Amino acid sequence: MFEIIMHKIFNFKRRQYLNMWIFRYAQKNKLDYKETKEKLKEMQQRYLTNIQFLLQIDYLVKKREDIVLNMDFYEELFKINPKEYDDLLNNKLIVYDRCEDLVKREFVKVEDKEKCFEFIKKHKKFVGKRNYGTGGEKFKIYNVNEAKIEKIYEQIVKNKNVIIEEYIEQHDVIKKIYNGSLNTVRIHTVNNGNKVKIFLKPKMRIGCNGSKIDNHSIYGSAYRLILNEDGTVKMASYIDSNFRMKKVKKHHNTNIKFEDIKIPYMKEALELVKKAAKRFPEVSCIGWDVAITKDGPTIVEGNITSGAIENYQLIQYIYNKEGIKKELEEMMNFATSSKGKRI
Repeated sequence: MFEIIMHKIFNFKRRQYLNMWIFRYAQKNKLDYKETKEKLKEMQQRYLTNIQFLLQIDYLVKKREDIVLNMDFYEELFKINPKEYDDLLNNKLIVYDRCEDLVKREFVKVEDKEKCFEFIKKHKKFVGKRNYGTGGEKFKIYNVNEAKIEKIYEQIVKNKNVIIEEYIEQHDVIKKIYNGSLNTVRIHTVNNGNKVKIFLKPKMRIGCNGSKIDNHSIYGSAYRLILNEDGTVKMASYIDSNFRMKKVKKHHNTNIKFEDIKIPYMKEALELVKKAAKRFPEVSCIGWDVAITKDGPTIVEGNITSGAIENYQLIQYIYNKEGIKKELEEMMNFATSSKGKRI
């Protein structure tokens, strides 16, 4: 109940802030407020993005030639990621089937009742996931305790979970930063049909303020770190509940300084997503979410309409770094450079 109330409060605040942004945007560009609002909503649905980021990027692009407008980025992305293949990564059952050995933790499909019962007997704590979930809102943590297995299974089915899996214990280094959520690294791969390359630097996502997820979509605030390939922090930022982004030096809940952090197993994580990308030759650009455990990296999920530039590019901007226009051009050239080009 507490989570539902907090979610409603965040959404109310966000709507108020969003309306202010849209009004200022329309006023600045001499546009009709209602028409502008409807157009932005259409963009949000089409590109699976946040209107706030659409507006902020639009403000920046007028000042900086190296900034890529969100809509322009997605137009390019859809050229190399044909829409007819969206289901390949949006469908968790397909991802788990193709990447079974890369998931590196036990999981079972809920439809197999017998295997689910065996799994529940074995694991006192585990996670249930719905299909087609976005923003981290469609998962459930189960604690078995003394509850009957039949009751737990009924709850899993009621929650519309399609997969149950081992609870991921993240690496101690990451726990120290914030242990309330599973904090993942977003890594983007580009596959041209022959080779796979990494596009953009890895981006670490970290929760805060009691949130159980590392995503800001539900609870409104989160940390975003751009990492070097060795796992050290290149740039650190904080997104507040109104989607405002600012530079930071430490996590405000734990006081851990980001300059002292080195995320382990980054080399292995980069190699892992390259392997995963080869399992989906139908599409070019994929944003992988990777968790880091004491034993190494593990695939959490893949995203075909990844937020590759939204807060990534805003972090670059607040640190007075270049946008990703040049990198986008390089990505498109690479993605279409082989005989198997997808345009």
